[in-house]
Amino acid sequence: PKAPAQKSQKFSITLYKTDLEKIDAIYSLAASNGKRVSTSDVVKLALRSMAVSPNLLKTLDAIRAEDGRTTKS
Repeated sequence: PKAPAQKSQKFSITLYKTDLEKIDAIYSLAASNGKRVSTSDVVKLALRSMAVSPNLLKTLDAIRAEDGRTTKS
């Protein structure tokens, strides 16, 4: 059965080598289990499988350090 239409929003993101390697690993895992996934599927998978907690802020700090960005808290 076809899923009901939902409003969606398109995003443009910049991914670094470590991000792309993780995406490739997810593609490989899916393929080895007979599934095909899109980049959109991978992003949704990451968002829906993470726990929203204060620990995310440590990960955010690590991402920003790797990206070399400085932003106001």
